[in-house]
Amino acid sequence: MVDLPDVNVWVALSAVDHPFHKAAKNYFETQASDVLAFCRVTAMGFVHVTSHRHTFGGDPLSPPEAWKNYERWRKRDDVAFVAESPTVESILRDFVFEGQATPSNWTDLYLAAFAKARGSRLVTFDRGMRDLQGVNILLLEA
Repeated sequence: MVDLPDVNVWVALSAVDHPFHKAAKNYFETQASDVLAFCRVTAMGFVHVTSHRHTFGGDPLSPPEAWKNYERWRKRDDVAFVAESPTVESILRDFVFEGQATPSNWTDLYLAAFAKARGSRLVTFDRGMRDLQGVNILLLEA
């Protein structure tokens, strides 16, 4: 199985001073699948967050530094990039019409649909994802 870490997990893994770094590192060392994957949404979210002015105590990475940070992860043998499956949209649609969509969880639903379509485990610190039905989710404790 491939794990699909949420952006919050990638950021916590990358920043030793992040409040969730210890929990993310523990996951990585003891619970992670053999392969962790980025999708386009998590890759873009990762570079966005790590280059945002509110990240790293107001000392964010520059956009080129954020991209290089992403590339460092991607160069690892245990980290992959996976493309969207053709079934993601229909799974996302099902979530919407099953009543799982809210005005604020569209990206979460997309990641859940992506993970479900790929047969991956979605890994996150986001408590809002705990109620998503039909998705293999590993909810990390901060």
